[in-house]
Amino acid sequence: MPIDTVPSCLQALKQHRLLTPAQLEELGRNLHEFKSARGLAQELLKASWLTPFQVNQLFNGRGADLVLGPYILMERLGEGGVGHVFKARHMYMQRLVAIKFLRADMVSNTEVLGRFYREIQAVSQLVHPNVVLAHDAGPLGNTHFMAMEYVEGTDLDKLVKQQGPLPVEQACDYIRQAALGLQHIFERNLVHRDIKPGNLLVTELEHGNERWSQASTASALASGQSFPFGLIKILDLGLARFDDTEENNGDPLTQAGAGGLRGSADYLAPEQAVDFHTADIRADIYSLGCTFYYLLTGKSPFDGGSLATKLMRHQNAAAPPLERLRKGLPKRLQQVIDRTMAKKPEQRFQTPAEVAGAVAGNSGRSWLGLWR
Repeated sequence: MPIDTVPSCLQALKQHRLLTPAQLEELGRNLHEFKSARGLAQELLKASWLTPFQVNQLFNGRGADLVLGPYILMERLGEGGVGHVFKARHMYMQRLVAIKFLRADMVSNTEVLGRFYREIQAVSQLVHPNVVLAHDAGPLGNTHFMAMEYVEGTDLDKLVKQQGPLPVEQACDYIRQAALGLQHIFERNLVHRDIKPGNLLVTELEHGNERWSQASTASALASGQSFPFGLIKILDLGLARFDDTEENNGDPLTQAGAGGLRGSADYLAPEQAVDFHTADIRADIYSLGCTFYYLLTGKSPFDGGSLATKLMRHQNAAAPPLERLRKGLPKRLQQVIDRTMAKKPEQRFQTPAEVAGAVAGNSGRSWLGLWR
């Protein structure tokens, strides 16, 4: 039905449940003030009751596409090869989430579906302030979805591209927080396998403006911890696996060679490129070291060149010294980088907690005993 009158606009809002009952009641009392459907929509935009994405969908006859089970889609956050990610609101709980669901043409793909549910299984194990929290998941209508906490912020890749290399204390604090999140992942027998700046989100929340729901975060804040540079969240466990070879026997998603290269070439541990399914938490530590290098210099350790060239450099070459790209850095940071990015896993830090301890002195933060 076309939306060309105020009553037809109101009917669409009710039908697709885009407004809360309280909002509909208030709107009904003031409906006489609006002369056109477009005028009504503009006022709802000004009041932040609707988003531009919702208005466009509504007036293009796709209002039904805004409803996914109990979730109301609010805006598009991203789109990948197999699915979509939207900011959404749970219509009953009024909780904001980031909801990921498979594209219609991928629902019947057994490998994609298996990987999607492996991500769901991985994320459901994790409750930690430095890891994005999963709320809900499963089949829904003709697709499959996962709803995660929605966090306002910027990923570290975009942050560095916008601001350039980060101040030492800020970079160290971000790596410390990411390492603590990875420690939690490690203690749940998981390996992330795609740590990179784009998968580390920094919020803009301050100590006095709590919007985190996890009990562990509240405890950290209550203990006097502050986040002057923002809170880091580890995102996207789509490549994660349980660090248990018996559990993964027969799983085509974790066998060597299945689906080709997995992970991001600029941040990929040497052993992960050779044998993806046996890489352990030390591969994540290597990737975290590459990320640290990027935060300090604005470049990945083996920047430029083809995919094959990058992979060969990860295997055989030493990254350019930090001093060559940025003068005046503490010499101890080069030692931390060298150890996190050692070619052999046994020569690296053996746990993420060790990385957190190594950078804590430069971040000015105490880490012992926190979020373990």
